[in-house]
Amino acid sequence: MADPAQINKTGVPATPSKSKARFLVASGVAVVVIALVTATLLGVDFSKIMRGYNLPPGLPKDIAQERFVKVLKNSTSDPTTYKSPGNNAGTIYQVRSSFNFVTRKSLDENFSLYEGYFKNNGWEITSTINLPHYKKLEAVKGETSPDKITVTIKKDPSADREVVELLNIHIGTWASLNKTLPSPLPSPTPKPSPTPTPSK
Repeated sequence: MADPAQINKTGVPATPSKSKARFLVASGVAVVVIALVTATLLGVDFSKIMRGYNLPPGLPKDIAQERFVKVLKNSTSDPTTYKSPGNNAGTIYQVRSSFNFVTRKSLDENFSLYEGYFKNNGWEITSTINLPHYKKLEAVKGETSPDKITVTIKKDPSADREVVELLNIHIGTWASLNKTLPSPLPSPTPKPSPTPTPSK
């Protein structure tokens, strides 16, 4: 039953005026705009909010095809020597970015999703394995010192679940890696010079 205080003289329940409704809508929009501006000024990562997690530096922000997943691994390794031309300054390093999570999709669905992602985003698929309980795609992007992404999709029988493992191996000089990856890398530990063997 309508509140007597809200019934007009004709006996019909009163309805909010259009101007009042417009005011409420405008107030709601203003609150949302203020919140977005404030979050932007504070440096909030909106992509992280939409995903429910943050990817490690170096992995494309849109590569993981699910939101709000159980994360098993999220890390970026320290740089290690990939190829060393002796004592020259052109040592090539590699950095590994890993993101593993429990998927709610089937293995076949994931294979199709990541295959489509690579094809639609300028990656060249170099290798695939497509078995019932184990699937893998490898893709590269770039002609010189290309990054290589490996997607492994498999069953984890120990926990009765399906897992997606994303791995990006960045290869390049120290300077190029620091330009490619968004956060500064720790300096590589130089290998100690071999101790000369005393002559007899």
